[in-house]
Amino acid sequence: MRNSKLDQKLDSAPTKHPSSIMLVDDDELVLSVLGAGLSEMGYLISTFERPQDALDNYQDVAPDLVIVDFEMPGMDGADLAEKMLSQMYRPIIVLSVRHDDSGWSKAVKAGVLNYLVKPVSAVQLRPAIETTLSSYRDLVDFIDGGKTGDRTIPGSAAAVLDQLGFGVVLTSNELIVSRINFQAKKMMGDLSSLDIQQDQLKLLDVALCKNFNEFAASEDQTMASVLHAGDRIYPLFIRRLTSGSFKGYTFFLLNPKSGIELSDDLLSVLYGLTGREVRIAKSISSGNSIEDYCACYFVSTNTAKTQLKSVFAKVGVHSQAELVSKLAALADPLLTDLPK
Repeated sequence: MRNSKLDQKLDSAPTKHPSSIMLVDDDELVLSVLGAGLSEMGYLISTFERPQDALDNYQDVAPDLVIVDFEMPGMDGADLAEKMLSQMYRPIIVLSVRHDDSGWSKAVKAGVLNYLVKPVSAVQLRPAIETTLSSYRDLVDFIDGGKTGDRTIPGSAAAVLDQLGFGVVLTSNELIVSRINFQAKKMMGDLSSLDIQQDQLKLLDVALCKNFNEFAASEDQTMASVLHAGDRIYPLFIRRLTSGSFKGYTFFLLNPKSGIELSDDLLSVLYGLTGREVRIAKSISSGNSIEDYCACYFVSTNTAKTQLKSVFAKVGVHSQAELVSKLAALADPLLTDLPK
């Protein structure tokens, strides 16, 4: 995506230039044939024979899409996909000679969006590639606020959100529900603090209602909270939404079983940070100084300060200490299974 990372996820949508594809297969012949065929179709191809090499270069290459072989020594395609997705979200297609259910079942659980049985040619791959990329672009456009002002959740984007474990509810300023995906409906069935009555989202928890009213009356762009259902913890993130003349809120609920941590993907989704902004936010919140960041990523101090200023504005903080505190507070409920 736009030169990509979930880095560039919100800052990206591979529609203005050739899509980049990372191709991973331990068979040199397959890499050569598929790579050449896809290149002739206009895709920008990077190839890796070793899954560990692909993983090590994943964030630097930042492809629009990844195609991996299932059967590889040391790390199979599903394991590789799972590790990649823990770093940042990109659509992944798995290729396999296996016809049995266990293969595609493991791949789907790892988070891949498509599973194709070999042998497959570049020509046969193209429809799957374009369909998968289209689904992801819909998701990016939706999260980015919608370039057209359309407030709907495209079916493909809703499916990806469901797979990621994100429940999403779009409401007006009066909390009239405009859109909701399946994951949100499912999670709200477990929660006593949120309900939809006559198309209006009801905040039934006293503390949540109070905090939301204070947020609504402020100029803050985001709000984070935690909801409880028995022994399960549901992180809740609310962001103001402005699309044309429409003004309202996006409520993000995170499924505690999704396993998503404070990753590049999550920060991009919740705060709308670009990849570089995610990178400096995580670096600073890990205790590094601006000088450390500049030395590590070979950027100037002025560039780093500009990136950090943008992070402050999007996250709603005014200092490095506040940033560390806010990201730590967001991470806590994501990294624990214990009820409070």
